Parts: sequence; C-alpha cells; structure tokens
Amino acid sequence: MSKNFEAWNIDVIDPGSSTRDEFLLNLVGWGVLAPSSHNTQPWRFILCPESNLIDVCILKKSLLKHSDKKGRQGYISMGCALYNIIKASEYYNLDTRVEYYPSNFYPLPLARLFLSQSGEGLNEKIKKVLDAMKSRRMNRAKFYPLQPLPEDFIKDMESTAKDLGLAFNSIIDSPTKFALAEIQYLADRSVIAINDFRRELGEFFLVNDTDKCVGMPGNTFGLSDEMAKYAHDELNKVGAFDPDLAFGMAASGRDGIKSSPLVGVISIPEDSPLWWIKAGMAFQEIILSAQERGISVAVHAAIVEVEMFNKLLRIRLRQGQRPTVIFRVGYANEKRPRSPRLGAAEVSEIRRNRL
Repeated sequence: MSKNFEAWNIDVIDPGSSTRDEFLLNLVGWGVLAPSSHNTQPWRFILCPESNLIDVCILKKSLLKHSDKKGRQGYISMGCALYNIIKASEYYNLDTRVEYYPSNFYPLPLARLFLSQSGEGLNEKIKKVLDAMKSRRMNRAKFYPLQPLPEDFIKDMESTAKDLGLAFNSIIDSPTKFALAEIQYLADRSVIAINDFRRELGEFFLVNDTDKCVGMPGNTFGLSDEMAKYAHDELNKVGAFDPDLAFGMAASGRDGIKSSPLVGVISIPEDSPLWWIKAGMAFQEIILSAQERGISVAVHAAIVEVEMFNKLLRIRLRQGQRPTVIFRVGYANEKRPRSPRLGAAEVSEIRRNRL
C-alpha cells in the first residue's frame, strides 16, 4: 500500500499498554477516515492528555473558496470526523460529552470532546462500526436500480436524522428521482462553466498514481490512468475547457441518481455551522450503517451550494427546511478504490495542561 494510503491500516489498540498520547492519537486515526468535500480533510486535532479531551478544529484555508463559499461542506465533513471519533471512543468504553464553538477556526476548537471512562474492557458491539470505517469509500459508480434496499435501513436513516433534529426525505419514486437528476445535471453544468470553480476542482482532481494525501484520484470516478491525467490537465489549464468533458462529468452525476433505488436528502432547520455539523454526523452514521449492509453511497453537492437549484429542490420536495446533504444509496455495479489520507499524526498536535 502506498504511503498516502497508510491511514487506512489503523487498528484498535490495547489502552492498558499504550501511552495516553498514543491512545488519543488512535481515536483521531478513526476520525481521519471520514469523507470530506473534494477530500480536502479540513480537520486539525489538539490532543490534551492531562485533561482527557480532544479539540476538534477546522482549518479555514482548507475550505473551498469557490465551490463551498459558506463553508457548509467543510463543516459537514467535520461532523463526519467527529462522529467517527465518538464511536471509536464508545468502543473503548468511554463516555463522551461535546461542547460546540462552531464560529471558531484553528487553533480554536469548533467542538471540544471530553472523555471519561464508563466501564472496563471493550464494547465489542461497536467493532463492526469501526470495521465499516476502514472499508468505507465513496462509490460514484452506477447502482442497480431494481435491487431494493432493506426496509429497516430506510427506517434507520429516517430515525438517525430525526434524533438530531433534522428532516429526512427518502426519494424512491422514479418521477421525483428523475426530476432531481435533471436539477443536479443543470447545477453541475452551471458550476463547471465557472473558471474559478473548475480550477479549484482541478487542484483536487488527481492522477491515479498520485503520491498526494489530499484530493481525489481519477480512478475514484471510474477513470483510466489516461483519462484521469487528461481530466486533471483539462481542469487545470487556462482557457477553453473541453465541453465534452464538462458534459460527461455532469451526465455521470445525473445518470448515477437515475440508477439509484433511493436518494436521501437531509435538511436542516437553520442554515448555520452548528446544524451543518449535525447534518454531517447524521450522514456519517448513515454511511457506516450502509457499509455494514454492503450498500454503497455517493454524495451530490452542487444542488446544495447553488441557491437557485436548492430552491427548485425544496419546491419539488415541498420541504420547508434547507436541503444540506444529498446522496444516493444502492448496490453498486462495480467496486471503486478509496481516496488517500493524511495520517493522524500529520493533523494532530499535543498540548500539555490545557483546560
């Protein structure tokens, strides 16, 4: 395995035979496996062994200036990472308490995670969740449209969102899915035509044999080595952009939605950082629940960030709250590779006597 994929090799450790620094770093190691917009991995963690806490911070410069102007996707990513750390803590029989300060940027925390021992041994019921973290990947392939999803999984998605005060729409009827697919297509075509957006995407769209830890290799989109390099070069060049490539990227998202047995929409009551974090936590719980069942997930962000298309979606869904995470779920017709990762030590620092 290449060095930039080593973070996926994490495993549980024995708390009794590790230092406190090593133990907290292990918890963070599960957090870095979370998905993030463009695989920017905007998280930084400050470990405080004496205080038994972790400050979860967001790196402002990692927020995407053109495709994520308000930072929604970055905060959703942070919610995913926070959820992973909380579940890893539960595996080690730790109670967790979270205080939120979502207006802060690194080195100040947006969330502070307090840890306390609640019992002896390990909570083996959580081990399958950690296994799902290690095997998870965003799968942008087509899904089998006629292979239904388990009813209990659909109910779990709805209850996961509801428990955090969020609204959830399960879109399974073809007319609504096809309408959503066309809205997504138009949203993708509109943003790819913007030079700043395209060049920003190009910065994170990588060749397949990349040694970078941040960004998305072309093979995660199903591209060959040749096509991944071509797309990388086209997205990064100044001047005219290959219109066929723009069409292909937008059409791929549209066709992916049409192929999916279900499209999920998580909506929030208030368009603010705290609710973006909560939406991310709900999304990550859903992703891991899907992974345990062998179900694939792919996210679509353009509708969320382009206001005109977000409003169209709200009208179509008759949804008063703001759609914030839009994703499709199903059984994929091919397996896609995962994205590279920064290691836990690369995104963490240890502070002594911090309260």
